Amino acid sequence: MAQRHAFVREKTLGDFMKVFRLLFCWLACFASVTFSANAADFAEGGDAELKCVATISGQIAPGDTEKLKTFLAGLWERRDTPINGVVLGDDTGNRSHGRLCLDSPGGSLSEAIRMADYLLKGYGSSYWVHGLGTAVPAGARCESACAVFFMAGGENTESDIGRIADRVLHVNGKLGFHSISLTLREGTYSRDDVGKAFGLALKSMGAVAARMEALRLRLSLLQTMLATPPDDMYFVEKIGDAAHWNIQVAGLPKIARPTSSNIAEACSKLSRQYTPEDGATPANYSAEQNEDNPDAILPHSRWSTVDVTPDSFQSFKINETDGIIEFVTDGGTELGDIGCSGRFDIGRMEMSAQVEASNGWYVAVPNFFMYPGDMTFSEIMSLAEGAETVSLDQIVAKKLGAPQKGSCLVFKGDTNIDDEPCEMTSLTSLNAGLESYTLESYQWPSGSITVIERQGGKVLVNGALAETLWQKTKPKPVAEDWETSCLKNTSSGNVFCFRKTS
Repeated sequence: MAQRHAFVREKTLGDFMKVFRLLFCWLACFASVTFSANAADFAEGGDAELKCVATISGQIAPGDTEKLKTFLAGLWERRDTPINGVVLGDDTGNRSHGRLCLDSPGGSLSEAIRMADYLLKGYGSSYWVHGLGTAVPAGARCESACAVFFMAGGENTESDIGRIADRVLHVNGKLGFHSISLTLREGTYSRDDVGKAFGLALKSMGAVAARMEALRLRLSLLQTMLATPPDDMYFVEKIGDAAHWNIQVAGLPKIARPTSSNIAEACSKLSRQYTPEDGATPANYSAEQNEDNPDAILPHSRWSTVDVTPDSFQSFKINETDGIIEFVTDGGTELGDIGCSGRFDIGRMEMSAQVEASNGWYVAVPNFFMYPGDMTFSEIMSLAEGAETVSLDQIVAKKLGAPQKGSCLVFKGDTNIDDEPCEMTSLTSLNAGLESYTLESYQWPSGSITVIERQGGKVLVNGALAETLWQKTKPKPVAEDWETSCLKNTSSGNVFCFRKTS
């Protein structure tokens, strides 16, 4: 009997370990991992356009924090010598902001956290490292533990704002996050072993969670990391991800003369970036809601939920002489309650604005905020075809509406002169200016087609300007029919209506 009980205990513990290993892949996201003994390499310089004063490459291993301290101390000894245009020792108030270029597949996460702490908590003679940003240059990759260290890049504003995030991803670089699992050796584990391993996982998770504010690490990014299996990688390659997680993107073509829709898109992203992810703060991301995938950790949309025009703003003025667009949102209707106001410099292609969530601070708004949130970097690069700017008439999305059967009617005054069954199909295109164009085709039994075009509040019927009629202005026979929509051809005076089949 004793042997039977021993067998049951052994089998139960074995089954528990199987479950534990599966659970551990999720919980051990931030645990120490044993990697190759190869350590990271540190070299002076790097990508000049990204203002890198040093490059860290290779696998991160225990002891690299001390190597980083020694290496940066050596740079400080030569602080008056420019490195890619950056003079670390310039105390005239014109000190250039330097960054650390990263090219690493990952490594020891516990060591990456210690390296991050050195940037976050620089003090005394090492205080200057508090102002070092991070960057992933073209052709480089920064994954796993490296990506956590990447998030430590920042700039000390020496103001009430404090240290702000400064991390740059080149459009041709790779930045990847995932959860990390422990590799457990084969063997028998006691309850104490399991308890210690479980405690290690929780402690490691706590180490990163405790630094979320200092790292400017959004909860949605942490959730994304936990949801990405250890053998997979979540790469930052969408506009919305970079914007929301406060990651600058270098090398993207710019929008030179934004439409009101582009400005509204940027305002929405700015508000979203500054709105806390605390589960209690109301959020209104008017241009970013995605009803198609409400369960996504960080949903992004290609299509705005509102049709934005200059009239959607409280004020939208273009000063052609100075090349400045000044704007104020209406703060409560079409553009949402985000309180966005600011200006766009057409010559510099630069935008600055404030939103309700930024507590009155005017901040620089990256140009790429004007693209739809779910656009990928590669899509935008394809649109530009090597140019530095994207033409606003470039099509960025198309969607085909489901065919609708119904009745097509034509009225002259209140007299119905035609009423036949027909079918409507539609195709909507979205350009880089985030202006939509919809082409509706109504097929009559005879084979003839009535064409309706919709763009920016303007409607055409068979090429002629049309006026939308509402309940009291529609022909009397259909005035109270909510299922019937009507347009008046301002050229012929005839009214075309479409009644959906229930």
